[in-house]
Amino acid sequence: MIVSIPGLRLVSEANSRDRWAKQKRAKTARQAAKVATICEAPYPALPLTVTITRIAPGRLDSDNLASSAKAVRDGVADALGIDDGDSAVTWLYAQRKGGVRTYGVEIAISEGRSCPTCGSVLR
Repeated sequence: MIVSIPGLRLVSEANSRDRWAKQKRAKTARQAAKVATICEAPYPALPLTVTITRIAPGRLDSDNLASSAKAVRDGVADALGIDDGDSAVTWLYAQRKGGVRTYGVEIAISEGRSCPTCGSVLR
């Protein structure tokens, strides 16, 4: 199952200069991820692998990529009715280049666990 949220912009909070807007961005991202995920119910059975893909013109390094997707992760966990630290879910992060001023997020939810190194699904 793949959920797309076009236009959602994930930014590195560690590198952002407008800290006053952080809470608003997080609330918007969390709500968008929750609503988009709920609309795609029913979900595969646990254990799950959730891959959050950031689409943007620029790239982030791996630690900033994971932190930029934190609110999306929380929204998906809310929709699934689980805690985002639950060991039944493996969280993976990816990114791909979008066009100029093209932003978005894709959330792929699949049954089974994935190896964080190679991405192969373990059922």
